[in-house]
Amino acid sequence: MSVDDMSVSSVIDKDRVYAEKETALHYVDIDITDGCDNVASVNALFDSGAENSIIKVDAIKNLHYQSLGTVTLKGFDGRRSHGDLVSLNVKLSTANHSIPVRFVVCKQVSHACLLSLNDYRRLLLQGKDVEIRHDNTCMYGYGDDDR
Repeated sequence: MSVDDMSVSSVIDKDRVYAEKETALHYVDIDITDGCDNVASVNALFDSGAENSIIKVDAIKNLHYQSLGTVTLKGFDGRRSHGDLVSLNVKLSTANHSIPVRFVVCKQVSHACLLSLNDYRRLLLQGKDVEIRHDNTCMYGYGDDDR
């Protein structure tokens, strides 16, 4: 290795460091209920790239639900996985009322729950009258600028 190679490899990509620092994962606490009023509290990751909301089967193992059909998901890396499409009632943990949300239930998911942009916005609308609370992981509330 030459001195020139060493100096090039030790250069820090400042733009990449700043971008990674500014990139934040947004989590939201949700309560999921079935038709028998069983509740599963889940810390869900808002995934702006997800077309469907996805939930890990372990996160709702104590809930009763019926499959509406099967779905094949294709990940950003090209991998495919299969899951059941279900409908469950969901609310922000700070809200009073729930809404029906369709999830794809899978075994192999990176997080307990991935919320699609559409479902995340619907949940925020449902909880818009809730007092806005800031914490380390998410801001609960809905502003007119986000519509």
